Amino acid sequence: MRHSLVVCFIAIVAFATIGAQKAGCVKEICPARERYHCCGSCIQRTCALEDDTTCPDVCYKGCYCKQGYVRKYAPDGPCIRQDKCPRTIPTRPPRK
Repeated sequence: MRHSLVVCFIAIVAFATIGAQKAGCVKEICPARERYHCCGSCIQRTCALEDDTTCPDVCYKGCYCKQGYVRKYAPDGPCIRQDKCPRTIPTRPPRK
């Protein structure tokens, strides 16, 4: 009997934790060609950085480029189709 109570308690805590994590993610509106992730990577793919970099197991909230798109420049450049990356890769936005 006591064993059953412990198992039930652990199950309730686990479900409550999962529900709280999902409820804590309020999706934001993102620009075109982007979508919001509650648990994204620490580094976004860009024209200069095509491969995923190893990140710690930490969730990062924010707008990320949709599949097939990368940031033109880091960290907050517009998302462009990967095949449209310029030959000379900018690392920052042009000065005005």
